[in-house]
Amino acid sequence: MIDNIEVQGLAELEKQLTKLGAEMGWPVLRVACREAMKPVKKQMQENAPFDEDPTREAGPHMRDKISLTTRKKGSKSSKNTAAVTRVGPTKQHSQKAIAAEYGTAKQSPTPFMRNALFDNRHQVVNTFKQVLRAKLIEVS
Repeated sequence: MIDNIEVQGLAELEKQLTKLGAEMGWPVLRVACREAMKPVKKQMQENAPFDEDPTREAGPHMRDKISLTTRKKGSKSSKNTAAVTRVGPTKQHSQKAIAAEYGTAKQSPTPFMRNALFDNRHQVVNTFKQVLRAKLIEVS
């Protein structure tokens, strides 16, 4: 389902970010990651299952609780990871999201997370490159 994506120039990018230092490099990388993943979040919100049944229990719908988070590499990341950006339902809706995405014995699958990432994969890479380039020029 995922295409091969070739990325060149990572050594030069790492040099540029290192040159900026931790104080300046992280905000640049964070902004680029978040901007790149916005179309994925938007499509997830548009395609997330929505229960319009008036008798359902009160509370926010899953599509209203899809978040976009970016963090520095942590202990679970590989040593070559600089940042991790996650788009998906909050913990409150995680079980519902898994059931919707993959289906259950009584519910057919409604994939909305995988499709959002797959449909926007090229746009994510291109936006990341453009925003990162612009921010590096702006900061340098």
